[in-house]
Amino acid sequence: MFSLKSGLTYDLLGLVTGLDSSSIKRHLDVGLKVLEKALKKNNYIPKRSFRDVEEFEKYFDKEEEIIIDATEQRINRPKKKIRKRNIQVKKMSYTKINVNSK
Repeated sequence: MFSLKSGLTYDLLGLVTGLDSSSIKRHLDVGLKVLEKALKKNNYIPKRSFRDVEEFEKYFDKEEEIIIDATEQRINRPKKKIRKRNIQVKKMSYTKINVNSK
């Protein structure tokens, strides 16, 4: 949990805990699997994919309001001419930004 909250690299987590970075990575992977299983078992983890629209509607049929954060959508790297209209968020990752341009 500390590693998820702190956002430290494996090297810094190793320094804090006294382990090497490869051990930290292994322990973190195991911890995340245990956390995911515990959340699924107690129905606290949200469903992330649906087979079709009907399954989506059935899953949310008791909800009055659904808020979806989909403001950024990954797109393939555009050709050089089109890059100026998109913003490079991370190296090799482009995000389409909806901007009213005149």
